[in-house]
Amino acid sequence: MNKYLLGENEFDKFYDLYLYSFNRQDSSQRKRVFKVRIDANKARQIINGSKLAYFLFSIPFEVNFHGVDYKMNGIGDVMSAPEFGGQGGAGKLTRFYYLY
Repeated sequence: MNKYLLGENEFDKFYDLYLYSFNRQDSSQRKRVFKVRIDANKARQIINGSKLAYFLFSIPFEVNFHGVDYKMNGIGDVMSAPEFGGQGGAGKLTRFYYLY
């Protein structure tokens, strides 16, 4: 498996996996919101061959802890293509994310 950052022209395959993974119906509003989320956050993926296998969002934010500001990231919308489910790819992707 290869690890990649989200490419600029790969939106449709991520959106399709999102719809499938979260059992959502397609709509122009949902697609617009998803595009805003991809543009505002860092997206990570694992490709197996030419097929999108796993995907997640990294959501940057800052916290103030006892007067000190820290940059942090949350992880959201972890998705697996059905044929890759149960193979540990989501865990691999989160470990890869923390390395970079």
